Amino acid sequence: SVLYYPTLTVQEVGKGNIFFEKIYQVKDAFRQKIQQSIVAPQSALGEGLLLGVNGVLGEQWEEVFRKVGIIHIVVLSGYNIMLVIVFVKYVLSYVLPYKTRLVFGFGAIVAFAILVGLSATVVRASVMASILLLLQFSGSTYNVLRGLFLAGVLMLLWNPLLLIYDPGFQLSFLATLGLIVLAPYIEKWVRFVPTVLGVREFLVATLATQLFVLPFLLYQIGEFSVVAVLVNVLVLPMVPVAMLLTFFTGLAGFISPVAAVLFGALAQVSLTYILRIAQLFAEIPYAAFVVPSFSFWLVLLGYALIGYWVYRLHKRAEAEAYLPGWTIEAEEVVRERIMAASQSDTATTETPVFFK
Repeated sequence: SVLYYPTLTVQEVGKGNIFFEKIYQVKDAFRQKIQQSIVAPQSALGEGLLLGVNGVLGEQWEEVFRKVGIIHIVVLSGYNIMLVIVFVKYVLSYVLPYKTRLVFGFGAIVAFAILVGLSATVVRASVMASILLLLQFSGSTYNVLRGLFLAGVLMLLWNPLLLIYDPGFQLSFLATLGLIVLAPYIEKWVRFVPTVLGVREFLVATLATQLFVLPFLLYQIGEFSVVAVLVNVLVLPMVPVAMLLTFFTGLAGFISPVAAVLFGALAQVSLTYILRIAQLFAEIPYAAFVVPSFSFWLVLLGYALIGYWVYRLHKRAEAEAYLPGWTIEAEEVVRERIMAASQSDTATTETPVFFK
C-alpha cells in the first residue's frame, strides 16, 4: 500500500539504538563547527565531501555538479571512503602495531559507514575495504575483482531488491568494475599524460568509470556531460585536500576557535576552487545535453559490446605476455648446454660471446 501526503506525529523520542544516537550527535556537532568557520555554499560542499550529507548543496548547485559530471563527490562515492580509510590507517600507524591497527581500522570503517549513512555506495566500499583488512590480517592475497563480487553478493543476500530498485548500488558496482577491468588498458594508452599531482591516475580512473556506467547512466538520467572527463581531472586532485582541511576545521572547532578559523580559511580556498571549476564549465554552451529515452534492451546491447571489447583487450594482452619465437627452458638445462658447448671444438664459432 502507498500513503500519499500522510500527516505524521512524533509519539516518542530517545528509544533508538544508543550507539547510533551518539554517532549522529557527534555528526551534528561536527557539522555545526564546520558551519561556524566556513561560509556557505563552501561549508555545504565540505559537509557533502566529508560526511555525505544529502541535499546540503541545494538544487541549483547539485544541478551544476550533475551537469559537469562530478555529482559523485558530494554523494560520498567509494573514492571518498577510500580516502578516509587510508587516512585512518596512516594516523594509526604511528601509535599502534600492524595487526592492532587493522582491527581499529575495521572499527573505523563500520563507524564511518554508520556516520555518513548506509547508502549502497558506502556499504559496497566499506565491505570491500573490510575484506581487504581481513585478508591483510591473515596474510592472504587480495583479488579486488573477487572482493567486488563478494561485496555485491553479500549486499544482495541482505536485500535482493538492490539489484533492481537501487541505482546507487548499480552505478557503484559498474563504476568499480570498470575501474578494475578497464583501467589497466587505458593506463597504457595515456602514458604521454604527466603524472604530476596524479593527473594521469585521475584521467584513467575517470575514463574507465565513465565508459562503464555510460549506457546505464544515460538510461537512468538521460543526460550526457561532454566536459565530465576534463572536470574530474581538474577537481579530483583537490578533493582529498578539501576533505582533510574540512576535517581539521571541524576538529579544531572543539579545541581552539582560532585554529578553526585558520583551517576554515584554507578549507574555504580549496572548496571554492571546486565550486568555481564546476560553475565555469557548467556555463559552457552544450556542456551537457539530454538523450531521448530508449529501451532497456539497448542498455544490455551496450554492455554486451563493452564486455566483448574488454574480452578482446584481455586476449590481446595474454598474447603479448608470451614472447613469440622464444622458448622457456629450465636454467639447469641451459647451463648444461652452455658448459657442453664451451668444451666442444665449435664453441668459438657457434656459442654467443655472452654464453661462454
